[in-house]
Amino acid sequence: MGPRVLIIFALCGWMLLPSAPALPAGDAAELVSKLRKKYDRIDDLSLSFLQTTVFSVSKARQTSEGGLSLAKENRYRITFDDRVIVSDGTTVWSWSKANAQVIIDRFRDDPNSLTPERLLVRIPSEYASVILGKERVGKVEATILKMTPASAGRPVRWFKIWVDEEKLVILKLRVLDLAENEITYELRDIAMNRDVPDTTFRFTIPPGAEVLDLR
Repeated sequence: MGPRVLIIFALCGWMLLPSAPALPAGDAAELVSKLRKKYDRIDDLSLSFLQTTVFSVSKARQTSEGGLSLAKENRYRITFDDRVIVSDGTTVWSWSKANAQVIIDRFRDDPNSLTPERLLVRIPSEYASVILGKERVGKVEATILKMTPASAGRPVRWFKIWVDEEKLVILKLRVLDLAENEITYELRDIAMNRDVPDTTFRFTIPPGAEVLDLR
């Protein structure tokens, strides 16, 4: 699953504070530990998002909106403008409205991938972390945490998360993928532990859709 499918995080209108040296890794590790403890207590999560992609070669900017519902055991529903991706933890359905096609595949818990659950609920331990400083996200002065792969073979060059340290909530995510494209997710309407129904993580194939089953 590519990083653009990691639909999760952020808010516009931030202002970068004057540059400051990165804080010691120990401070970053402590913040990551607090986040893990907080998200360990989350059974489900839902939010809406604005995704902005800046392409490396053309510098073109593309924006889209969507939503995410997430529960543990790798269950999620990601809704884009023209695409829906649903996982019940065993099977993944990817529905393209433009192509009227559903691709069905097995869920694969690849430790090198960055699934929504791994980013939001199980912040990956295979990444070195450092605090870059503070930045305004809406009305919150968020802490910027940069995560860099500790070894080769990861799906991104780095990702950054903007954290509300008081509430221990991730407000924003920025990913630099292997093609040097920069993808930012601005999170809105974040709700936790609202008993998202199990039916959210099931997909009904639309009538007339072409089905490509890769299981």
